[in-house]
Amino acid sequence: MLPALPDSVICIKDGAFRGCEKITVAALPTALSELGTGAFKRCVGMTELDINHTELTRIADDAFAYCSNLTIKNQTIDCLVEEIGSNAFDYCDSLVLNFNDPDQVNRLKKIGYCGFGHTPKLNLENFPSSIEEIGLQACGGNNGLQGNILSCNTIPRSVKKLGGYVFMFRRLADENKGILIIENPDISIDPNAFKNFSGVKEIWVPVSVNLTQKPS
Repeated sequence: MLPALPDSVICIKDGAFRGCEKITVAALPTALSELGTGAFKRCVGMTELDINHTELTRIADDAFAYCSNLTIKNQTIDCLVEEIGSNAFDYCDSLVLNFNDPDQVNRLKKIGYCGFGHTPKLNLENFPSSIEEIGLQACGGNNGLQGNILSCNTIPRSVKKLGGYVFMFRRLADENKGILIIENPDISIDPNAFKNFSGVKEIWVPVSVNLTQKPS
């Protein structure tokens, strides 16, 4: 277990605990407002992260990448977080998230490149209504592991940009009957957005959807 950090700590620097395999549980300080790149990368022994009640507005690039046994307490990310950085939770094989909590006011606006990439158990039931951009391979599965189901079949109206290979190696849950719904008529969709995403038979889109000319 990570020794308790004082709640007055406002910054954890780049790579601060990178590769510390003996860390099993981490509760981030309530005053924490900056989390450095790769701060907990490859902490493979970490099984629980309490990220709630901090001052963080961004989860840094690679912050928890390759923490293969990581789970998040209550399966929620603090309501102040607006951006998930590139590779922030990449290859977190045990990660499960839930944006359905009625008491959780989400401010998440952007999921960066591979932000939740290669996370076979993620299985989002929906996206928060605040989300505006879902980046390249942002929510992809892991082709070598079991799981990789996506329960959510609706890209909410708040989403303005959808990157390429967003749900790579995932399969749309059977209860959605193969239907994927896009609500925003002004959304920009990468031509490769749904490549390697199985179980989709129909994509319902508003007539004015803009398909970008080049993969993002």
